[in-house]
Amino acid sequence: MDFLTTKGAHVLVLGTLTGMTIHTSFVTGIIQFKALPRLMFGNLQSKQFPIYFAISSLGSLYLTYSTARIGGIPIAEAFSKLRTNDDALQVVLMGASAVGAFLNWFIIGPKSTRVMFERHRLEKAGEPVPSAMNKQFGRLHGISSLLNLGLVLTCISHSLWVGKKWQ
Repeated sequence: MDFLTTKGAHVLVLGTLTGMTIHTSFVTGIIQFKALPRLMFGNLQSKQFPIYFAISSLGSLYLTYSTARIGGIPIAEAFSKLRTNDDALQVVLMGASAVGAFLNWFIIGPKSTRVMFERHRLEKAGEPVPSAMNKQFGRLHGISSLLNLGLVLTCISHSLWVGKKWQ
């Protein structure tokens, strides 16, 4: 299996992650939001996003590792080499995106889903949804969206870096 190299796996994971994040964030999410009733949209996303966050987390974690390995930068030394080494910057950016993806997978996403389902329950029962609950959901959703946007931008930046580095 000498066709399986770190660089080959890196390109495969990067392409998959970049395509998935762009497609989920800017194509399917928008189509689903416009086409589905709000409760159905929320239910669908509650099933879709744990898988999306898992793939995002594991993919960006692998890319952090492989970027460090390919660039010859020990992950622990990446911060100290930021100003002088483009490879170190890519390790740090991808590592930060991995942290954000893991936060979405294990903390922000589940909290957001719990609040959303509580809102759904109140709406179905004909009870008013407290404004504090709406604010909490908005805050969680906003944090999740910003973390995800960071991953999208990091994937795009990293793709450009790979194109320049490996030409």
